[in-house]
Amino acid sequence: MKQIKSVVLVLICGVLILSIATMSCQKIDNPTVPPTDTTHSIPPVSVITITNVSPNPVFAGDTVTITGTNFISPAVVTINGGTAIVGTVSANGTTIIFVAPAATSGTLIGTSNGQTAVYNNFVVNARPSTGLTSDSIAPGSLIAHWTFDGDNTEAISGLSAILTAGTVSYSSVGQIGNCATFTNGALAYNPISAINNSTALESYSISMWVNMPSATVEDPIRPLFQITGTKFPDIWGEVAFELTNYGATGDTLALGTRQVQMDDISPYSHMGTTQVNFGNSTNKWTFITETYNGTDNNQTMNIYANGILLNSQELNTVTKPETFNIVPTGYYPTDGIIPANKVYIGSFAFFNQGNNAGDGYGNFAPIWSAGNYAWASESITGKMDDIRLYNKALTATEIASLYYTGSQGK
Repeated sequence: MKQIKSVVLVLICGVLILSIATMSCQKIDNPTVPPTDTTHSIPPVSVITITNVSPNPVFAGDTVTITGTNFISPAVVTINGGTAIVGTVSANGTTIIFVAPAATSGTLIGTSNGQTAVYNNFVVNARPSTGLTSDSIAPGSLIAHWTFDGDNTEAISGLSAILTAGTVSYSSVGQIGNCATFTNGALAYNPISAINNSTALESYSISMWVNMPSATVEDPIRPLFQITGTKFPDIWGEVAFELTNYGATGDTLALGTRQVQMDDISPYSHMGTTQVNFGNSTNKWTFITETYNGTDNNQTMNIYANGILLNSQELNTVTKPETFNIVPTGYYPTDGIIPANKVYIGSFAFFNQGNNAGDGYGNFAPIWSAGNYAWASESITGKMDDIRLYNKALTATEIASLYYTGSQGK
């Protein structure tokens, strides 16, 4: 019995010694700090971004899609500091869809996953009344209209182009009915009576739908619409709307406007230009508008695209409240012939057609083949539709309504 107790005691002592030895061999770097639990660490929060909001502008009640990254439900949207709108987040976290509220404009803020992202210049317009068409917007101020529904006739005067350069056809489906398709083409028109008087365009607006290819670095200025006098000594004409060539390439339209009035012998007493780039707009129908408000002490030129105001410039060459005279005052060449206005679509007045085209710059068109104006296009390639000329500066609401109705093909 004593032997058994001795054996048990020896075993217990051996186990105790082994345990102490094992513990003494373990290395504990910092016994007061528990080891890190890497299996339950909190992952970093992914930053949300907004890359696009479409459509913009939009009308109250329409569905809007925000495109970006790392969205997680729930997500809310505010516009111009207004009431929070709950949006629906896609399964892959790349879109938020919401319904546009009542008309408002300003900064759009998306909030998701405890973060915010900002998109500037988002516009919600009041929805136009049911049955509204482009023809029902400011009809009393419309003085010229090119529908291109089958031909090049200006609808109000009934005048057709006196000259077609290159190829222009009218059978393709446009934004509203048919459109004009230009292949190195241009159109020139004799004076239209509603435009051919000094006070015709003291204020004015030019709107049109364009579908133009992307520009390259080598592209010259591409003229869209020009009014110029048969005796007017300035190559830009009195009114011009064009695609410029100042560095915009790829999916961007570089919009430019010009206005020049000639008093006495000087063509620069009433001059204004403004330019702006509008991205994501080539090879698709885009609605562009130029307005000039010449009333009282407000001489301002604006450029809009798809109903969005892109740029605004007040003319600083005007002695207010001087008005813009479309027919130059006090200056007639030595032949005594009173100046008259002609309209050019797709070209400046000085393309190589000689005096038959409308004379323009000093009563003659420079010879194009000599390369006098290599920076300017003789013609355009692309599509144009529904060009409208008004004798007032359209309001932002009227422009938004034109964009909306035109988008519906009306």
